[in-house]
Amino acid sequence: MPPFPTAATIIATKTDRVQNSGAAETDLITLRIPPGTLRNIGDTLVITAAVNLAANANNKTNKLYIGTTQISTRTGTDNNLPRTTQAWVTKRGNNQQNCVSLEQLHGNATNVIFTDTTEAEDVPLLVRYTGQGVSTGDLESRLLQVTYVPVGSVFGF
Repeated sequence: MPPFPTAATIIATKTDRVQNSGAAETDLITLRIPPGTLRNIGDTLVITAAVNLAANANNKTNKLYIGTTQISTRTGTDNNLPRTTQAWVTKRGNNQQNCVSLEQLHGNATNVIFTDTTEAEDVPLLVRYTGQGVSTGDLESRLLQVTYVPVGSVFGF
């Protein structure tokens, strides 16, 4: 395995355009993070996800999962707008993570969500961004990106 970086590094980016399917919760974009990525207490994954909402008044829900744990969600009838999720997943102990998520909708308030998780770190870690609406196409994925930030990074400042 190559040595891990000592500065923030984008480890995966997907820009697939996938629509939700009917009223079922649909995986829009998924990524697998290599085992052992969160090595040291304080190592962080920064996850950025985005969807576009259809131009209708249907209820639309997006969710972000790390492993099997839902760490973020937002539901609303907003239409024809982008919705973004920013999440920080930080190792706080062996197989223990602290998550802070921000759900943002263009021109509206930001939801802040705190979640503690206990996902295994010695297996690939699945990152899932899902969408659920009333009709097919209520949500369409635009981005899922994961950045690795090792503890002690200075970002060049």
